[in-house]
Amino acid sequence: MSGSKITLIIGAGQLGSRHLQGVLKCKVKQTVYVLDSSELSLANCKLRESEVEHDHDVVFTNDWGFIPHEINIVIISTSSNVRYPVLKQLLAHASVENIILEKVLFQSLNEYEYVNELVSINSPCQFWVNHPRRESSFYNNLKSRINGLTSIDSVFVFGEDWGLGCNSLHFIDTISFLINSDLSMMEANLVDRGILNSKRAGYVEFTGSVNGKFKNGTFINLISTRQEKGIPNTFKKIYINISTGFENIVIRESVNSCAFFCSKEEDNSVEIVPFNLKFQNELTADLTTSLFSTNYCGLPKYAEAYTNHKLFVGALLREYNLINNTTVTHLPIT
Repeated sequence: MSGSKITLIIGAGQLGSRHLQGVLKCKVKQTVYVLDSSELSLANCKLRESEVEHDHDVVFTNDWGFIPHEINIVIISTSSNVRYPVLKQLLAHASVENIILEKVLFQSLNEYEYVNELVSINSPCQFWVNHPRRESSFYNNLKSRINGLTSIDSVFVFGEDWGLGCNSLHFIDTISFLINSDLSMMEANLVDRGILNSKRAGYVEFTGSVNGKFKNGTFINLISTRQEKGIPNTFKKIYINISTGFENIVIRESVNSCAFFCSKEEDNSVEIVPFNLKFQNELTADLTTSLFSTNYCGLPKYAEAYTNHKLFVGALLREYNLINNTTVTHLPIT
């Protein structure tokens, strides 16, 4: 494709509006299309647009007929329950260079296989999964540090009510990135029996524990305890405890994130490293700039994310059916 760049955002909800702000911060001149069936979502997204100074052309629409047939970048930020049919409709409508998919990718195990086929027949389109910690300078430096000295034995992610179903895959992907290995197994038999309703209507959320092992032997345990009533969300923090042969690394992700590198040597020395994780609009600005200039970014491609997503969704789906005495094929997380 040549000439002015074309960007499409499908899904104008909260996340889609932040993606739009990021796209508008990109210095490369674009025509940006925002597609959503909800007029209310489109109206709210227009308000987000007004918060960013830019000179791009923006088209808000609920009609595929207004969408071009050649597109440089597509961001699919719909809910997980419609992501597969939306992806199919997109690829039937347009030739696309790069597609960024939000997690959780899909609710059905069959859809992961169907998308494998779509990926194979739509070359050279690149399919990326939005696991943004791979773009973080802190996690890239941590990867270099670990690979240069040792290997990761175990990882524990724990905190209060942080969205075990919705957010675990971000941490699983981060460890997968650090150790260059995919999951070999995942179990969810220790999730709490009382499944919660998600903040998003029609979806569920889990608390409790899930466990997995990577192909290289690294063990991972993710724990989300149920929030006590009356405790404000501002007090919630997520901790990641990484154990290697030489040190324990405790990462606290919050507004002001920090990592504690604790030596296993006799002196028990501690190195403290502060860092910041970018907001989604900043991340999207970096992603679009990189894709326009190099046709590459640091996110995992679909083939890299496929195994971890499928094993995780499969484990939770099995437990969801056991708890509810059902045989559904779609896990209602997003």
